[in-house]
Amino acid sequence: DEGWSYQCCTEVYQPMPTDGITDFDLPHTPNKTDYFLRCAERWGVIPRPNWEEMTFMGADVGSGSNIFLTNGEIDPWRARGIQEVP
Repeated sequence: DEGWSYQCCTEVYQPMPTDGITDFDLPHTPNKTDYFLRCAERWGVIPRPNWEEMTFMGADVGSGSNIFLTNGEIDPWRARGIQEVP
């Protein structure tokens, strides 16, 4: 869990709101300021919300080659994924 906590603060910024209706979690709205503060206090880093997109996709994801996107109909992360090729 420690590795994932660090990775979420450095590379995989995923603030996921929940509503308790369409998911199995209690209702929660992430607070970006608190999230950034916790990362700074625990790991000494500031999250980079667009790091994944800019590092792996850039401004034009369609220009990439040899990219394998596993985003099927039953993928639980589908809502956060790329739904169609631009």
